[in-house]
Amino acid sequence: MKVVGLISGGKDSIFNLCKCVEAGHQVVALANLYPLTCDALKSDLDALTEKLEEWQLSPNLAKCSVVHLGRQNPMYSYKMKGIDLTKSTCEKDLGVILSLDLKPEKHIGLVVRKASNTLWLLSQALRYLDNHSKISAYTSYVRPPLEYATVIWSPYLKKDIDRIERVQKRFVKGLQEFRNLPYDEALRKLTHHKLETRRTILDLKTLFKIVHENFGNVKDKLVQKIPQSNTRSHSLQLKPVKMKIARSNSYHHSSIPRVIRIGNKLPFPVEKMKSLEAFSNSLNINIPYLETFNVGRL
Repeated sequence: MKVVGLISGGKDSIFNLCKCVEAGHQVVALANLYPLTCDALKSDLDALTEKLEEWQLSPNLAKCSVVHLGRQNPMYSYKMKGIDLTKSTCEKDLGVILSLDLKPEKHIGLVVRKASNTLWLLSQALRYLDNHSKISAYTSYVRPPLEYATVIWSPYLKKDIDRIERVQKRFVKGLQEFRNLPYDEALRKLTHHKLETRRTILDLKTLFKIVHENFGNVKDKLVQKIPQSNTRSHSLQLKPVKMKIARSNSYHHSSIPRVIRIGNKLPFPVEKMKSLEAFSNSLNINIPYLETFNVGRL
């Protein structure tokens, strides 16, 4: 498996990286969660190199790279074993492509191409089967890649939203009974929802897990309550812990600000839901309301 090595934990991070390499995983990039100086990061790399030599492990430096994020990043060069690590403009981490500008356009292009190719193959292989078999194949092989980790890369540009939605439109048009129906009407008869609406539901379920289940023990680090709200929605409003001014659309539409913004628009507070099942049922009842959110669409 290709992994990104987190080196902000000191000796523990170095030890974990050694274990990853020992287990056969490939370290393709290094990441740091804290604003360490260039010298501190170089020291960590030197410590990593020493540990690898101690464990008699030799990483493939040709496949290791550095991704410089941030407008004020000094773009330093880093070395391991005297070899300069290559600078990369984008990397794939856990199946999601991360680029320098943090925009999801490259990842969207990849998943749309894969989903379109899979849809074409299924349309040829299942040409003479009934609609039930075609729908099962679509929901099993085509739609999952379009929804994998969307909390991280959910699009906010109208062109990207429509680009993803066109995959499902082509599938619906391929069903003979629904070929001449408008897209929205065909979805209602199929009891399906737009992919944009499904992404909104996934965002809200993630927010529920953060608020109720302390998802990853990060609740206090990500969200906080607004004591009093003058808005027309429910009273239990949330906001990101660090209320910084968004200087780019990438931050404004990133995971936490986006899911909190969607959650605050709900007609019922997330915190009053006792279980994920009850919350999901409430979302299903309010599907027409969710379809009016139009998250992003720039």
